Order: sequence, then structure tokens, then C-alpha cells
Amino acid sequence: MEFEQVNQKYNTEFTNKLLQNKHIFYEILEACGGRFWKGCGSYLFDGQTYNYCELMYEKQELLFNSVKTASNVLEIGTYMGHSAFVMLLANPQLKITCVDISDELTRSAIAVLNKYFNNAITFIHSDSLSALQKINTTFDFFHIDGYHDNNYITNEFILIRKLNSRSDKVLRVIFDDAYCLKKLQTDIQLQYYIINKTSTTCSWNNAYFEIQM
Repeated sequence: MEFEQVNQKYNTEFTNKLLQNKHIFYEILEACGGRFWKGCGSYLFDGQTYNYCELMYEKQELLFNSVKTASNVLEIGTYMGHSAFVMLLANPQLKITCVDISDELTRSAIAVLNKYFNNAITFIHSDSLSALQKINTTFDFFHIDGYHDNNYITNEFILIRKLNSRSDKVLRVIFDDAYCLKKLQTDIQLQYYIINKTSTTCSWNNAYFEIQM
């Protein structure tokens, strides 16, 4: 009933689409053999039980709304594909390149999403820093949700700057679990002109930046 309840409470475009497509959430778990990593959650569940988690609604909505006008996304850290699922609900024409160091659950989850969203996702099984130095495609949106360490994410940020495809040089990026990178957020605001910054205050919050490079 979690999807019905959150839609009754908020009744947004996001919750409407999530309710209509809730079967994909459960099909991902089935494709993963009914398994998830205990204690490791995602955008849609808390890692303790495989149930929709309303505590993260604010960050789900931010990701959904931020990616609507994107066309080609690079995502670092995919796990069970729930953030990719949210982005594809926002924009079914989106193309996503996902990088994850593990394919234990990710490959099965992506197969489910590709079945429903016209093979929208390309998967790269690699650590992010190695992958980012080899990728020769450019992107107009970035979602960073991999290794939760400020120094590591800083190196990812340095590398994604070179992969930005936007002609106006505006880098659009969401950092998940933003509490892990307070120093990087401060450094970005000191070194760049910030067109827009939106931070959520929910559990495991995220932060959206539009940065003039």
C-alpha cells in the first residue's frame, strides 16, 4: 500500500507515475533473486526491508524534476537501478550510461528497466575513476551516487567536468548522500558561479547544482 499512500498524500506527477509503474519496483527484486544488500538502501527503499520509503520522498522528487529536460545522463553508482527508474519515469526518452563497480544486482536490475524503457541504459562494470578516464561520450546531466567519500567524489567531479556536453558550459549534477561531501560543496561554491543549488533535508539527502564552468 506504500505507493497508494504516498500518491494520496502528495498527488504529484512523480507519485502518479510511480504508482502506475510500481510493478517495475517489485520486478527488479524478483530479477535479483529476491536479494538486496542488507543495510544498503537506494532512492526508493531504506535497505532494511524492500518496501517503498517515504522518508526519501523529497530527494526522489528533486531527482525526478531535475532530469526532465536532460537527454543523456551519466550515473555513477546504480545498485538496484532505482534512481535510474526515477529518472526514466521523469523522461522515458532519456539515455543513461550507468557505472557501477559491482554487477551482482545491477546487471539484473538494468535488464528489467531496459525491457520497459526501450533499452535506455548502457551499463559499464567498472570503478568510476577508471571508467571516467575512458568514456568518450558526453552528457548533459550527471548523477553521482557511488563511493561516499569526499576526496573520492572530488576526483569524480574533476573528471565529469570534461564530459559535459552543454554548449552553455553549465554543468548540471546531483550528488546523492550530500552529507558526505560538505567540503566539496563548499569548494564548488567558492570556486565557481552557482546558477542554482537545491539541497534536500530528508533522510540520506541529495543536492542539485547548476554550475557555470
